[in-house]
Amino acid sequence: MFYFKLVLYKDGPPFYHATYSVIVRALKENLRDVRGNRELTWASLAALNRVNNTAGKGLLILYVIKPNSLTESVHSTPLCISQFKLEEVLYKRWVAAENREENDP
Repeated sequence: MFYFKLVLYKDGPPFYHATYSVIVRALKENLRDVRGNRELTWASLAALNRVNNTAGKGLLILYVIKPNSLTESVHSTPLCISQFKLEEVLYKRWVAAENREENDP
């Protein structure tokens, strides 16, 4: 897999190929700073989307947001999982020919 460490299946590997390639980005709540992650530029997003379209997959970007209130003692236990926030972005290329209104000539 080019760049992607995760793929997401609709019903599981025995039934379909992966529906999405997933990029996970870790953020701090107050800074929204993406530390230790590869920078996503418009050019890199376009390239990743092109690769995914060729493979018949969508591109899903998942932001995992660590709350500021999370202490180190809680951070080292599974109890911290419920305190993280998730935001997902489904990145799609807009193609005029595929997205025309039916009334357009």
